[in-house]
Amino acid sequence: MRLRRLISGLAISSALLIAAQSEAATIRIPMDQDTIAAGLEVAEAGDTVLVSPGTYYERDLAMVSGVTLLAEGNDPDRVTIDGSGFGRIINCLACDASTRIEGFSIVNGSASTGAGIEIASSSMSVVNCRIANCHSNYGGGIYLRTGSNPILESCTLFACGASFGGGICIRSNSSATITNFTIAECSGYYGGGMKLDSGCQATLINTIIAFSTNGTAIHTDATATATLNCCNLYDNDDGDWVGSIASQDGNTGNIRDNPEFCGVIGSGNLYLQSDSPCAASECSTLMGALPVNCQETAAQSTTWSSLKSLY
Repeated sequence: MRLRRLISGLAISSALLIAAQSEAATIRIPMDQDTIAAGLEVAEAGDTVLVSPGTYYERDLAMVSGVTLLAEGNDPDRVTIDGSGFGRIINCLACDASTRIEGFSIVNGSASTGAGIEIASSSMSVVNCRIANCHSNYGGGIYLRTGSNPILESCTLFACGASFGGGICIRSNSSATITNFTIAECSGYYGGGMKLDSGCQATLINTIIAFSTNGTAIHTDATATATLNCCNLYDNDDGDWVGSIASQDGNTGNIRDNPEFCGVIGSGNLYLQSDSPCAASECSTLMGALPVNCQETAAQSTTWSSLKSLY
């Protein structure tokens, strides 16, 4: 009798182990499925859609709650999703905290809202991505709505644009924790870097917002709250530490200094020079998404303010 129970118990344990293993699959693109869209269509919670190096001309991708969308090598320079200017690139609706997008370049999106990534009713994570040249009315790079509360970490937003929040727009009772972001050369009539609607909140840590071509670094509506720690806001067209965030300038490690990117204006090279104030900040930690990758250069990056003064 005891032997039977032991054998029965082992059989049940083995069956549970096999079931658990079968629940989490890795779907390889383009080996298992031809496209990222096809991979997401067959993915279930717990799965990883692993994308091989290359450029994928896709748009209107629908994230699945509980799925990890991962670039092989976790290197945005190797894996690009290009929307070709014809739609939003990734849509995230009702995605839970285990949902993750990581390691991609997301470029050339165009939509009325959230041309790069739109996040609605979700608490997911977006990590180590490069979002560039995405344009919409609300949130050129990233748009949060409907009570979303994502974690946004170690991403760059470059040359994105919108009427409301060129880089990021946060609306309808949403909030975000934004850590080690670099938002550069974005444009927004209300917030070149970021726009927060009333009732919304954002906590920014170790983040750079610089060289916005239109709008302030951050625009907040009446009851919105933006809390910044160890952040650098510099040379944004309509102002840096202005409006509701003015009192945070010079406090909790916040600065307004040229971040000294390795590349000149327009190049998209947002790595830091060796003497950048963001490389060794008062907070003893890196500001921005990218580390030092060049020595101090004799010719410093030209600012938008200095360019305008020539005309």
